[in-house]
Amino acid sequence: MADKRITRGHLCSIDRLPAAADEAVAWLIAETRRQRLTQEEMRAEFNARLAKLGLPPVPHSSLNRWVIKHLTHGFLPRGGARCPHCGGALVAEAQP
Repeated sequence: MADKRITRGHLCSIDRLPAAADEAVAWLIAETRRQRLTQEEMRAEFNARLAKLGLPPVPHSSLNRWVIKHLTHGFLPRGGARCPHCGGALVAEAQP
């Protein structure tokens, strides 16, 4: 039977950003859900927000994988919320 894992178990560069970037990530999630900007417009604004925090920019390929993964499988909450039973990450439902 085929393996049905979502990813290889690695966090992407956006998921690995420090807590200082939480507001920028929240903006990115909101804009992704709104679907009014192109990914390139979102990436440019997101990278500008990261630059103000002194963080490196996110490449277009990372943003693309992050958007597809989270629109398909839900957005992981920032801050490491975990299931008290299994220890897995709690996932918020993706909204169009």
